[in-house]
Amino acid sequence: ATIMTDLPVKLDLHKSELHNYDRTKALKLFQELGFRSLISKLPLSNKEIALSQKSLFEQKRVKAKKKHGKYYLIDNRQKFENLYKKIKKCENFVFDVETTTLNGRLIGISFAFKEKEAYYLPLLDKDRDYYLKEIKPIFEDETHGKIGHNLKYDYLILNGEGIKVLGLNFDTMLAAYVLNPGKRNYDLDSLTFIELGLEKTPIEELIGKGKEQKTLDKISLEEVADYSCEDADITFRLYNLYRPRLKKKLAEVFYSIEMPLVIVLACMEGVGIRLDSRFLRVMSKEITREINFISQKIHKLAGMKFNINSTQQLREILFEKLGIETTDIRKTKTGLSTAAGELEKIRERHKIIDLIAKYREITKLKNTYLEALPKLVAEDDRIHTSFNQTITTTGRLSSSHPNLQNIPIRTSLGNRIRRAFVADEGYKLVAFDYSQIELRVVAHLAQDKKMISAFQKGEDIHAATASWLFHKQISKISDFERREAKTVNFGVLYGMSSYGLAQGMKVDRDYAAEFIDNYFDTFKGVKK
Repeated sequence: ATIMTDLPVKLDLHKSELHNYDRTKALKLFQELGFRSLISKLPLSNKEIALSQKSLFEQKRVKAKKKHGKYYLIDNRQKFENLYKKIKKCENFVFDVETTTLNGRLIGISFAFKEKEAYYLPLLDKDRDYYLKEIKPIFEDETHGKIGHNLKYDYLILNGEGIKVLGLNFDTMLAAYVLNPGKRNYDLDSLTFIELGLEKTPIEELIGKGKEQKTLDKISLEEVADYSCEDADITFRLYNLYRPRLKKKLAEVFYSIEMPLVIVLACMEGVGIRLDSRFLRVMSKEITREINFISQKIHKLAGMKFNINSTQQLREILFEKLGIETTDIRKTKTGLSTAAGELEKIRERHKIIDLIAKYREITKLKNTYLEALPKLVAEDDRIHTSFNQTITTTGRLSSSHPNLQNIPIRTSLGNRIRRAFVADEGYKLVAFDYSQIELRVVAHLAQDKKMISAFQKGEDIHAATASWLFHKQISKISDFERREAKTVNFGVLYGMSSYGLAQGMKVDRDYAAEFIDNYFDTFKGVKK
């Protein structure tokens, strides 16, 4: 490709200077385009600059005008009684809990059952137990529908206070996900901007950032009330927006699958999974010995000691001291790459490469699992991960804090780590999964006779594929041949080229290209 440098570009820099502009108009355009992260970078208009130069009193008055509705602080029993009567009359209401930290102590709950209006009930003083006791029956009454944003979190926090919330009716985060599963963010701030064109008060504005960050119980009640009420009010507005959009199939998915799953996942998180920490500690000592042994072998082959984890030192050893051929190795800003994919290309050029790959594999497993997992065990000897409903586009769950879904299974070491997850006495851990679901979908879409026949006979599809490709009986297919067929089955379906397949199968490109041709000759329906 050649860059043309002689295009007649006429740029008048003077005309590019920023003059006064309509910030509201810019915000509206940013909303349409989904440019939420750019809002903070928008310069102030002349009017806003003038306002910011006024007295401190005036600034506070201007800030107060930014409220999106009428928000009330419930700071005595009389106000609480009035709120309680209003909630009791509601068929549905929004609630949003506030805590000291992410999984900290409950310090307040906000309520909304009308747009542009919300109430904040602080739970910090001597009346805390009284308020919780009084509102418990409403939360545990299914006839009152509960609305929220990320209801699972609120459910778990109240569950910790001995309140089992029933009648979870509508989660605006899940509704946004069902309506548009391809989005990256379903947080309230993003949805407020995209759907309503409003700027919500960022939490950092209240608690600060970094080391100076405070907890919400250290912020003035009025500020916390406004912040929490805004959350409840916005959630109610989103509820009114999303509810009519959920029609037919989407409504079925939302009300029959996603919403009932909230409590199921909350219970799973509450129960957690038992971890045998002693098993991991013993294993960690073994792995440390193995790491030291491999390190010594690497240093011996290098002819000197060096920091194997240092990219710069590794680069010098491999490409300068040992003089390994660097053809095909990608260059980065700092020099030749030593990434796993690049070292894979030069495996055959020096036996030190295999040792480095092994060293990296086991040190990563040690740091990520053997050392980290025992630190995440709670007082009940169990790990309580979070299950997320809105992360994957496909509708699968994801796991975080910690991620328990990516523990390796293909290596013997990964399998050993999995043995640390144990069942309570009298119980068993059970694994179940769809059987080759993607290939079944392909067989159905392609109406490929051979593939359909294999499934109908209950054959192992990868072994069956191997038998057709290698012209052997299924009973005589080796594990290696089955693995190769599996690589092709999945790789080719997702558009893998002969180059990619050659790397995956560790064969030359011509052999891989021939393999793909044979595959499509075998499965003509799939090719079509």
